[in-house]
Amino acid sequence: MFGSRRSSSRRCPSPVPDDHISSYREYSDVMSKEGLLQVLVRNAQNLQNVERFGYSDPHVVLELEGIKRTTRVIHSELNPEWNETFTWKRYRPLTEESMLLIKVYDYEKILKNKLLGEAVYPLKDLVRSGAQEATVPLRDRDGKVGESRLNLYLEYTKPTLDPDEEMEEGVAGAVEETGNPCPDEG
Repeated sequence: MFGSRRSSSRRCPSPVPDDHISSYREYSDVMSKEGLLQVLVRNAQNLQNVERFGYSDPHVVLELEGIKRTTRVIHSELNPEWNETFTWKRYRPLTEESMLLIKVYDYEKILKNKLLGEAVYPLKDLVRSGAQEATVPLRDRDGKVGESRLNLYLEYTKPTLDPDEEMEEGVAGAVEETGNPCPDEG
């Protein structure tokens, strides 16, 4: 269902024996079956109107570990419906400390987008359950929780190691940290 980006299949002078893993492609296939975090941004309710004329033009920015995903802008709407799904491929499992950063902005064509609301959503329960509905209260620009809400559906599939393959821990760490099976070529 989801395509994956692969590096070229060149050989690398890593400590992985050639008879065990001969290329990055084979290495990544053995190393992990991709885990996924999927977030469906359903809708928002009671967003602030920060426009002088008309209504706010909201869009949502989700951020997980520095990787951002953004919904489309819905013009002149304080109760927008997006129904957009975003996916983060996971090679390392989420932890109970993992957080999803959420910001809802009013789109501005020329000036800087205005913050309508934000939240830090802990993924602790999702890590345990695998799926959940969430109604997230948003804090306004002053940090106060008001009437604004964002409705999400989240699903998480943990990455899995192939149990038939044994990996050297040091080499696995090099790929996780740098994304490169050749630790000296970060």
